[in-house]
Amino acid sequence: VFRYKNNSNVALNNVQVKARFSGEAFNFGLLRTNGSFNSYDRTVSWNSGNAPELGSVTAGGSGVLEVEVGVRGDLNISRLGDKNFLLKSEAEIRSTNSPSGSVGLVSLAKSETKMAGEATLDAKAFYRDAAAGILNSGDFPLQVGKTTQFTVHWILKNYYADISGAEFSARLPAGVKWTGKVKTNSTNEPMYDENNNLVRWKIDRVVATKGVISEPYEAVFQVEMTPTVGQVGQVLDLLGPTDFVAHDDFADVTITASDVKVDTNLPDVATVASSQKTVQP
Repeated sequence: VFRYKNNSNVALNNVQVKARFSGEAFNFGLLRTNGSFNSYDRTVSWNSGNAPELGSVTAGGSGVLEVEVGVRGDLNISRLGDKNFLLKSEAEIRSTNSPSGSVGLVSLAKSETKMAGEATLDAKAFYRDAAAGILNSGDFPLQVGKTTQFTVHWILKNYYADISGAEFSARLPAGVKWTGKVKTNSTNEPMYDENNNLVRWKIDRVVATKGVISEPYEAVFQVEMTPTVGQVGQVLDLLGPTDFVAHDDFADVTITASDVKVDTNLPDVATVASSQKTVQP
């Protein structure tokens, strides 16, 4: 939004406004405006032809010009420096006359907006999980009265900005127990709050591009359950929905993400047949 006002005591005639945009995060394919767009130099221009009110701006008169432009969701990240993206605009306004009687620039304004980052998380569950280095025991498919263990993985990818104070959290459903076996490639391990059935994993700082051009942060913890007769034929929840929150150190905002619950469907294991996903007598 570009707001202009004639602060002089005379009318300004044939006013022209030009806005220039810079920054690789803009998506000009989604641009909407009544001004004239020049894709070569990324400028939008207004004059009395497309904005009749600029033909003469009376003393004390004001107005508003608008541009709607998209932001790209496919920013390329291929190196550590692909971070901290800025959306910049610069506008100038001119007229054919001015209070001093000369012709020239009346005003110049600049705007700079920081683009918030993005983090994605993934929650997965496995029965056979030798790669994690935690051995699960018990029967699968689940059997009534027999305890079976699963490993849950939390995986974090961080894209456009450094983040701090990152935290995962999710609740263990009724009947699911925490075994205390955990592994992670970060400095802090997942912790379990038994009073609230809440699993938390905190990471002090995550640099931009972590998990995109390098190995993601990952935590693994083991849970177990013992099905009852009343659960025969059911798919059982292993972990409730996972929530994620962190502070974007560049844009100085809070970012959030989430993932759905995980259950004995084990959707990330292609070899699990439908008959194996439910509790057996």
